[in-house]
Amino acid sequence: MRSEVSRGAVGALSGLWATWPMTAVLVAASRRGLLDELPPLKIVHHLLPGLDERTARGLAAVAHAAYGAGAGAVLGALAPTAPLKRRATVGYALLVWLLSYQGWVPLAGVMPPVVRDRRGRAASIAVAHVVWGALLRIPGR
Repeated sequence: MRSEVSRGAVGALSGLWATWPMTAVLVAASRRGLLDELPPLKIVHHLLPGLDERTARGLAAVAHAAYGAGAGAVLGALAPTAPLKRRATVGYALLVWLLSYQGWVPLAGVMPPVVRDRRGRAASIAVAHVVWGALLRIPGR
């Protein structure tokens, strides 16, 4: 149990760290016109309408960091004994993307599912998740 907690904590820190470069990819995609709004902010605006913009932006940043840390913690706690290879962490990142953007995000009415979304937006968000996964480091037990 203790090693799963320790690995979960390492995964959380790694997931948190990897969220910042991922966010940079989303910002770049937004500047190129591929995203109308950064997804975390779009989610906050949809789920908590009426927040002032400063609060919404702060909450979106905290929620995105927490989501990245939480996803990293889950992988860290559940990972096998050997350090995970990059293809495994990228695969996990794409699973997180798929469960979110084909799953709960459309169910919440925030965006259409990936299969019906604009290609540029869906691809940009997927690439950002690949960056997150490529930077995620989960050591062995």
